[in-house]
Amino acid sequence: MAKVNMEEKYVWNPRALQSEIQQNIRDAISHIYLKILKINLTNDTHQNVMVRGDEVETAKGYAERLSEWVVKFAEAGYVYKEDLQRYLSFYDLENLRNQFKSGSRFICFHYRRRVKGEFRWVSGELMSGKECREDNQIVYLYVRDIHDNYLRQLDFTVRRRMKNALSLVNLNLTSNKYDFGCGEYANLIMDASECSVDDYLDSLSNFVYKKKKNGEFRQKINRENLLRLFDEGEMFITFVEAFMLEENERGILKFTVLMEKDTFSGDVEAVIYTQDVTGEYLQNLFVPMLHHSSYQVVGVVDLRRGTMALARKGSKDDSHLLYSEVPYDEARRKVCMEHVAPMDQEAYMERTTLENLKKNLEENDGYGFLIYHEKDGEKGIKSYQCHYLSEEFEMVIVTVEDVTTISEKDALTGGENQRGFIKKAENLLKNKAQGKTYAILCMDVKNFKAINELFGIYEGNDLLKRLYQDLENSFFEPLITARVEADQYLCLFEWDKLDYDKLISWCEKEYFIKGRPFRVSRRCGIYRIRNSVMDVRGMCDRARLAMSVAKSDRSPKPYAVFDGMMGKEYIDLFEMLGQFDNSLKNDEFYVYLQPVVDSVTGRITSAEALVRWNCLGKGIISPQRFIPLLEGSGDIPRLDLYVVRKVEKFQNEREQQGLPVVPISVNLSWIDFYDNELLEWLCSYVRSRRGKKHTIRFEVTETSYAAVAENRSLLFEQLRQHGAELLLDDFGSGYSSFSTLQNYDFDILKIDMGFVRRIGESDKTKSIIDSIIKMAHQMDVKTIAEGAETREQVDFLREKGCDYIQGYYFYKPMPMENFAAVLNTYRD
Repeated sequence: MAKVNMEEKYVWNPRALQSEIQQNIRDAISHIYLKILKINLTNDTHQNVMVRGDEVETAKGYAERLSEWVVKFAEAGYVYKEDLQRYLSFYDLENLRNQFKSGSRFICFHYRRRVKGEFRWVSGELMSGKECREDNQIVYLYVRDIHDNYLRQLDFTVRRRMKNALSLVNLNLTSNKYDFGCGEYANLIMDASECSVDDYLDSLSNFVYKKKKNGEFRQKINRENLLRLFDEGEMFITFVEAFMLEENERGILKFTVLMEKDTFSGDVEAVIYTQDVTGEYLQNLFVPMLHHSSYQVVGVVDLRRGTMALARKGSKDDSHLLYSEVPYDEARRKVCMEHVAPMDQEAYMERTTLENLKKNLEENDGYGFLIYHEKDGEKGIKSYQCHYLSEEFEMVIVTVEDVTTISEKDALTGGENQRGFIKKAENLLKNKAQGKTYAILCMDVKNFKAINELFGIYEGNDLLKRLYQDLENSFFEPLITARVEADQYLCLFEWDKLDYDKLISWCEKEYFIKGRPFRVSRRCGIYRIRNSVMDVRGMCDRARLAMSVAKSDRSPKPYAVFDGMMGKEYIDLFEMLGQFDNSLKNDEFYVYLQPVVDSVTGRITSAEALVRWNCLGKGIISPQRFIPLLEGSGDIPRLDLYVVRKVEKFQNEREQQGLPVVPISVNLSWIDFYDNELLEWLCSYVRSRRGKKHTIRFEVTETSYAAVAENRSLLFEQLRQHGAELLLDDFGSGYSSFSTLQNYDFDILKIDMGFVRRIGESDKTKSIIDSIIKMAHQMDVKTIAEGAETREQVDFLREKGCDYIQGYYFYKPMPMENFAAVLNTYRD
């Protein structure tokens, strides 16, 4: 039998085969891709290469420009709302052009878009074509559905990360079936046999710790709501609840729900996993409270377990703000021994027992008390406030705030402070006896800083208490006496008690300090109350104004009584204060810059920011008038914040334009360090300059250093540690200069202009300046001499090695634009 060639059984039709293969390839591609577009990025055109049948509706308008069609596609609702901005940014024509121009041959983007009526994850992939050139950017866009693979990968990632989760549960939302669950707490899982999704969620809600929140929990997580959210494209849900894990164990749990559709059955399934975030929750609670409030300490007391977790200000790293839990009784005993004044220790221990906390919180919404704290012999008043963080958990939040300055008692003398004085004076004048006339006296001590410098703070404080007692027991027979700040006192008395002869002799008195006689000179201002309807603060201001007259060189007496001329000045000042808000809003404050030059080269090395007020209707107002006024009203931080923001903007714009930049110093008042908004700006500024050279310096007077309490002066150190430079301004103008040098660190010392202007008049002045410069250099501190106006002054400062000079001899203060023009001449 002849052999049969098997190949001869087949007849090949290459043309038909090629056609069939091509069709099969097209069919395969249509299963993979929703559409393929050919795009010319150069001329913003595109054409359809392939569109799947069920995508024809979305392909309408392909004849339009690509940039227009992208927007119309989004506006038609085909892109999920949370992905819309990212979608528009990715498909922005300039973005695509730049990416391919930089050498990219393939870029892709994942987002959710509507496919067959539901939102699914898709991938937009762009590849450069063979004909792609820089002047003719031809690319191809392939859009494919990656939903199932994406969610499977996401689920795998989530499961891998959730190895330490408290529980993991699978639910079939469509068929209302609990599939399986695993975890270490029975309250978070159930037996899977014939358990529905509704049964499981009902069971879960029973262990939400706040029973009244069960309904809220079920609204968040019920089967119908989950299915509705999934249909709207929401596949992830997270929320936090207080939860009972076991009978005596509870925690703050984070619930995460991940939903996806099964490819084969079409059922919507959900994975619910839980994490214990109690520590993170407390941390997130503590940090904002410490940064954005006046609280010094925040703690959480667990009444059941008798423990306490603490956070306090002063930590450089937020992650260390939360202290580990300690036994509550141990913590309160330590606080009592280290911080509470001896006279209040017994009261503190009685008020802070767990039993007392429970009792008071059961009877009231909150519980609070004041306790005297003591540090270095100085008493301060701390306010303790307690509230339930979770009543069911029996967790109490405790805050500690220093209220020494805002309470009604002066911690040093035990008498009234300004707040208490005003409150009592208002009540007395409201109920005053018929025919009685009263007056307010304001008194302070001339050159009190010299006493502190000579004898020390302890003796100075002792003298302040003796001065208070002297006023209390004086011939005025005061009805109310108060120490309102430092060495300033107020008293309210009957006008008939005033005896001018006695007052003159009373203003000069000799005290024995450390066994040595020392003459103390008082200066007094008196306001006779003719209109008791007037605000008491206004009365006190008038008495202060009279006292400032008594302290001036033009007063022959140690006292002054408020009169009509002072009244006119007071009204002018009051009107200025009334226009402050509008002036700030209308930019009527102008920032001037006075250059500081290198003493050898004469080149500008820095500048100082000064402020001018062009008040509507009053013209230019001298800083010597409005600065003390705003300090007295407490508005100076708002002006200082206005100035630093102007300077920051000026410096940033020059940096961005590549123009020459020199440091600009801004003046800070001691009050600024008690203003939260300005402190937040300082923190924000030093963070923004991390790794970069600082362009703003901060000038603080020695008076401000002395006035800022110890807990605020830590900020000076922190500013320096972050690279900011501090200048000690007006050195030599006060009495505490050398103690300031000893107690604080700074970078530059500014020699007061009072010394500089007497260079040609006194050899003693020259010796003092020479000593200051040498002393500063020994401490590795630079010096700036202020107020240089003559050649003689400049030559002397250069000869003695002063580093920098500021004054009219070189430059006067100038508007920012003029300063910019001078700096621009330094461009290479």
